[in-house]
Amino acid sequence: MPQSSPKSTRNLQRIAFVADGKYGIISRIAQGVSEAAVPKNGLICRDFFYPEGANYSPASEHSLPEELVSWQPAAILYSGTAEFIDDFQPFIQNGTPLFVLNHLPRTDIPLVISDKQETFGLVHDHFGQRVASVGLFLPGNPLTYALILEQYRLFCARRGVACTYFQHDGTGPLENIRRTSQIDTKFAEWLMAQPKPLGLFTCTTHTGLFLSHCCRLAGLRVPEDVLLMGIDDFDVAQESDPPVTSIRLALEAMGTKAVQLARDQLAGHKRPMLVHVSGATIVGRRSTLAENSKEWNLDAALAFIEKHACEGINVEDVRTHTQSISREAFQRKFVASVGITPRRALEARRMREARRLLTETEMSPSWIAGICGYPDYTHFFKLFRKLNGVSPTEFRNSAV
Repeated sequence: MPQSSPKSTRNLQRIAFVADGKYGIISRIAQGVSEAAVPKNGLICRDFFYPEGANYSPASEHSLPEELVSWQPAAILYSGTAEFIDDFQPFIQNGTPLFVLNHLPRTDIPLVISDKQETFGLVHDHFGQRVASVGLFLPGNPLTYALILEQYRLFCARRGVACTYFQHDGTGPLENIRRTSQIDTKFAEWLMAQPKPLGLFTCTTHTGLFLSHCCRLAGLRVPEDVLLMGIDDFDVAQESDPPVTSIRLALEAMGTKAVQLARDQLAGHKRPMLVHVSGATIVGRRSTLAENSKEWNLDAALAFIEKHACEGINVEDVRTHTQSISREAFQRKFVASVGITPRRALEARRMREARRLLTETEMSPSWIAGICGYPDYTHFFKLFRKLNGVSPTEFRNSAV
């Protein structure tokens, strides 16, 4: 097979990933996007982010990141609040395909979302017989979450259980959630009226932390009175006391699927307007009386990889610094919870950082290799080319 050359990268189709945050759950979606939108697949990807603290109010004026407009992507993948979706109207009118990895109160834009029937089944099975009732918390615009509620009603009808839910006005961004100091009166009354113990869950990012604050303000004990479950990633989940059990969605797979759909549409194939992605798991913590044992700690492993992967660590370093179980048990439990091996998780974290630095900085590829934990540039070069289809320099040239 002939080797790629800078000339061959000129026809790469540009995929832009746009989000209203850079960390936690967004970073997992971006990981799936960046692994799929690579030159060996005929694509090149760049990340674009709204500035920190962007106003979420629908009445506020906001605009797309400037570099996105000048980059002129062939397709856009967006993960973020629905209030920003109108910013993309010029691209939509120009015929640029837009795919949203979130729920949206519109039917003219393709959505890539988690398989809600699978998620609801995992939630109810996890609560099991330990609760007297189960409730779904839906924050934000009713139109935005109409699809979730429709799916939940269908699930409850099939299971023969009560469809209990509360529609809240919204929680705002994470910083607002951290400052929560009062609870909505109607929500407090609803919480108190539910049979206890109540299994309360949400399908919205960071809302598990919000519910933890609300229960405390309402004088309800977690998990004695209310068993909580959210979609908070390991970092936010640990902010609560007790830590909140998480629904770990297959976010990397969602990012990969969105890239596949964009690629298909750019090739002239018809794409569905709604795609469900399965593969969710439950990460048990003390908020549902299911804390991981002291020997096995997924949160610690994920946090260690996120923070130290680019320091050249290996799987054994992750295990010895975060676990008290054997190598075989660690490997097995990690794959069961995350869906990939610890080695691949380390490699994915390093490669995404390498692609980011090649795109956003002018540092030399050899310098970037060292920063990302590859002291041997030849090894980094070969691995980068194998995974991406082009050399680091070719990748940089095609992304600008």
